[in-house]
Amino acid sequence: MSHKQLIESVLKGVNGTNIRKVGEKLLKQEKASVVGHPGVLALAYDSYDPSLTYADFAKLVTQRQMSMTSTPQTIKFDLLKRRDPKYFTFKDQYLLLFNRNIDLRDYLNITKDSTINRVRVRWRPLVEGKDEHSSYLGERHELIYRKYCRNLEAAYLDRKQYFDVVNKEMTQETISDEPQLSSLIERIHEIEKKCAVVWNMPMESKQLEPYFSFYDIVHSFDMYWNRDLSKTFKFIRFNTQEDCKQFKKNYHGYVYDETNPDVNKILVETLNGM
Repeated sequence: MSHKQLIESVLKGVNGTNIRKVGEKLLKQEKASVVGHPGVLALAYDSYDPSLTYADFAKLVTQRQMSMTSTPQTIKFDLLKRRDPKYFTFKDQYLLLFNRNIDLRDYLNITKDSTINRVRVRWRPLVEGKDEHSSYLGERHELIYRKYCRNLEAAYLDRKQYFDVVNKEMTQETISDEPQLSSLIERIHEIEKKCAVVWNMPMESKQLEPYFSFYDIVHSFDMYWNRDLSKTFKFIRFNTQEDCKQFKKNYHGYVYDETNPDVNKILVETLNGM
């Protein structure tokens, strides 16, 4: 049992206010020591809302709140939305990636009482037990993200490319020649703007382009299908971000057959969350 787990188990059985305060103080001290480790350069934020953007997190920092060690202009971070690397679905978590631990600590201190959409923010430092020389995202999380990027770029090209690579393993050795994470994030953000995944399209609409000719769809294909359950899960690449947004606006939640609304309700998720 870890030190933190031990404290938490003790607190569950304690009713005395003073003893509880001591335990809570120890937990805060442990969290502070974790956050202050130079190798901790990422914060996790859990949310069911896939539509949050960089601006939502950046605006939490104001000139008045900023500490003396940094300014709003010097606190820089990258934002990742955690997605399933195979099916691209949102995994209810955002990762804020900082270049320096001091920036992370400043951001954490400034935003600790802030809210996003009237929900108080609760940050969790991303720790993987690596030393200060390890990747700022952590090896395991970076591999998952890079695999997502590889599979998305393949799907963006065509169906064959996607199925050729989707189940291939990825290791630290295989990504040694890959681009820097910051440039990869920027590149993937541009692709995400024009892509969506869709549940429960009618089985007969294997190719969407003829049915939705008023949208500029580059291509679409089934990532998953089950004819017995009449279940489909499609990837769609649009030519423009606007068409992608409009498709979601017009069809998300649309029931095309009232005889079984749970099965026949179209659900659309755009990869940039908008």
